[in-house]
Amino acid sequence: MELFEEIRRDARRGDAGVRELARRHGVHRRTVWARTFTDPRLRAAIIDRLTFARSATAH
Repeated sequence: MELFEEIRRDARRGDAGVRELARRHGVHRRTVWARTFTDPRLRAAIIDRLTFARSATAH
């Protein structure tokens, strides 16, 4: 339980992507993804970042 809170706290900072968070905490990327998507604010922030990244690479 404490690990998941650490993952969410690090994700809120926004200084690392899913891969980096998984490496830092020694878990699989799917674990990071699932734990950050349980928080609606993080879910919105992640979707915004993904949308921006996709639109930046599309041009």
